[in-house]
Amino acid sequence: MDHLPWHSQSRVSPVKVPYICGDEPICRREEFLSFPKRQGWQLEESESLAQLAKRAQAWLFFGLLAMVDISPDTCVASVTSSMAFRFIDTTRLLSVRQGSEHALPYEDYLDDDTLSSLNREIPVTLDRAETDDSDNSNPTLTEALAKAEDVLKWEVIPLLRDYEEQQPLSLWNSASFAILFSIDVLMDTLARDVPNQECKKRRSELLFPKRTKGVARSLLHVGKCGSLARRLDFSSSELYHLMSLPNGSANKDHSTCSEISCSLFNVKPQNYHTRHTAQHEEGFICEDIKVLESELVHLIRKSEIPLIRSTMDSDGNIKVAIKKMSKHVDYTAISHVWAGGLGNFKDNWLPKCQLKAIHQDVCNTVQSAYEDSIANLKDNMILKDILEGRLCRNKRIVLFLNSRALYSPASRRTKRTTCYYWMDTLCIPVNRKSERQLAINAMGRIYAGAANVLVLDPALSSINYNDLGEMYGNERANMLVDASPWMARSWPLQEAALAHAIYVKFADYKMLYKHSRLGAAATLTSIPNQEENEEYLSWSNNLIETDVLLKPRVLRPYEADSDFIQIWNLLSKRTTSHPDDVLAIFAALLHRSAGAILSIESHLRTWAIMRTVECLPLDILLVKQRSQQDQSMTQTPRWMPEFPGSKVPVPLLSSRWGTLKRVANGFIVDLSDIDTTTTRAVVCPTGLVESSQSLLRDVYSKKTFSIRVDRPQLESKNKANDTGEESRLLLLLSKEHPEIPFTNHGVLCTIRADEGNTLRVRIDSTIGWSSNTHHLPDDSAIDCFAADGSCSILIEMGRF
Repeated sequence: MDHLPWHSQSRVSPVKVPYICGDEPICRREEFLSFPKRQGWQLEESESLAQLAKRAQAWLFFGLLAMVDISPDTCVASVTSSMAFRFIDTTRLLSVRQGSEHALPYEDYLDDDTLSSLNREIPVTLDRAETDDSDNSNPTLTEALAKAEDVLKWEVIPLLRDYEEQQPLSLWNSASFAILFSIDVLMDTLARDVPNQECKKRRSELLFPKRTKGVARSLLHVGKCGSLARRLDFSSSELYHLMSLPNGSANKDHSTCSEISCSLFNVKPQNYHTRHTAQHEEGFICEDIKVLESELVHLIRKSEIPLIRSTMDSDGNIKVAIKKMSKHVDYTAISHVWAGGLGNFKDNWLPKCQLKAIHQDVCNTVQSAYEDSIANLKDNMILKDILEGRLCRNKRIVLFLNSRALYSPASRRTKRTTCYYWMDTLCIPVNRKSERQLAINAMGRIYAGAANVLVLDPALSSINYNDLGEMYGNERANMLVDASPWMARSWPLQEAALAHAIYVKFADYKMLYKHSRLGAAATLTSIPNQEENEEYLSWSNNLIETDVLLKPRVLRPYEADSDFIQIWNLLSKRTTSHPDDVLAIFAALLHRSAGAILSIESHLRTWAIMRTVECLPLDILLVKQRSQQDQSMTQTPRWMPEFPGSKVPVPLLSSRWGTLKRVANGFIVDLSDIDTTTTRAVVCPTGLVESSQSLLRDVYSKKTFSIRVDRPQLESKNKANDTGEESRLLLLLSKEHPEIPFTNHGVLCTIRADEGNTLRVRIDSTIGWSSNTHHLPDDSAIDCFAADGSCSILIEMGRF
């Protein structure tokens, strides 16, 4: 993996991939598609992990290199007296990718339609199709990558997962894992130059990061959180590069974090301490500076936004005061991680040393914004005329520059600097619940109205930007932001998604962050005016009797379900110390009232969010059901999924499986709107026993399915369904099961009534299912048939 960038100042050495083929025949280009058959072996027959790695290296690694005219002799290092192994050297890939005559010489690429037909992952079944092992003496690079993708997914990784159950593997403790990982990295490298969207789509599955544990263990080895492998949409190549980058103050033990979230930076009010700066001398008296709560309350009650006006003289004396936000004041909104010590659960104060540091950071940020705005003006002669007052046609530019004049180079000659900023620690009343909710409700306006957002992250603030290297500096800085504690938290999703400009503080530089990984800003095009939508989340206690939310609402010209899905997916990869915060963020990003969500009873908040969305993705039915203990109140519905932010991991959602349309007592699924290649509705008229694994056979297509019940979604008082006496409906989604590898996920329902064009059903449990390609005796499977595509399914949820 020597062709990949590796930070020269990394505290760990790069991984050396050994050459272990020995006397094993090496795959040539013309043999790639049929190499195992020619050798008389299959990867799944490997007797050990070492043999699996040896065969995979001989076939996949060197076979793919042969596709770009790189021979084994040119990439295997010579043996020296100090080396126990010969190692792979892939630096020649750099010249291949950058060269001309050698770069991807076989350009007879398949078109997307042809490659789709080669896809071994059948969308309906997730089972392997029968592969054609006939000789092909002239395979293309695209064909070779497609074949290698299937082999990794269906043969290598399942075997590797079995070995990972026996011993922990990582890039630094297992040569075999490093060899297999290097194949995935090589495929990343070659796929970048293939002009085929289907090939790139297949690579986006991120096989090793998402399907193995070794990548997470490798991240732990270098002091990073293992959940980054699942949380970030980084390829194996990007994660390997990330492993070489500094951790700053976040270089801690992440062994207690889960596979999908980092809990190391969660805080608890009872043991939280507001900190002094690192430069603060021990024993030196540093006073706490407090803002007046009465002034905050006065402005918030009038629906105004309080800002901090900070003034510091040349001797370092600082004063802070409350000022009302207005269109004539440019301010910076601060987004920080409370684990960094800038929060306060007791009162609206911070130590003087922290306020001085924040003052300097804000001034430096506005100075950077001033310089960036000047650089962005194309005609410097016009800019010069504007600054000298000779040209005043563009009043907007004049106002823009005047508002920042305090931070121009000329202002540095003055003895006093003043800046304006908003920070939750100082601007949200701590001890006034109603005003606190109003302030939280206005956060959309605050961050959208700020001239810029300044990110203060405890890890990034201790890393020198200029040490990241000139060639890869900006790329590495973006990767560090993506992997930072700040990006792992829930609140920054709202704060950064609405920002006009985001500046991230490094130890020596304020970087303008322009990366697209935040995602939400692309669809949330309007500023959430949450006060305007207050009525939709403000109810009396008799919530169950009101039908105000059942009426159609047109609040914004966007599709609610697409925003719901995107926000769900983004929040599912983030954590917070207070799970209820996630529901407030969810409401705010859906253009609803975050304050109103926090004002209602906690067991109703999830229901409140659900009732504001007309259409939900069908695969939300696969999410684990909230426990009955959480639904002890009689007003709550029978069905309610766990939401992001709960202690239970939640899957990503997508609209590709179908849509649930909300009605008064549940959801409607219109089968005519569902793509049968992704979702099937199957009826078992003779019933199905939940407690066992079953085989189903479609009486018309003769296809068979293996069904395994996961868990009850709802506890039913009527246990007759356990005997298999009632007819069942199965919704079979081609979505991979999160707990059973290479198995699909689905929902098992009991049919309550057949009303002609509508089947009324009740959810019983989720299931795992897969197609069965083996021949079965006629009496071993339960007969079933596909539901009529013209009918609808009413999923009863009680009053919803």
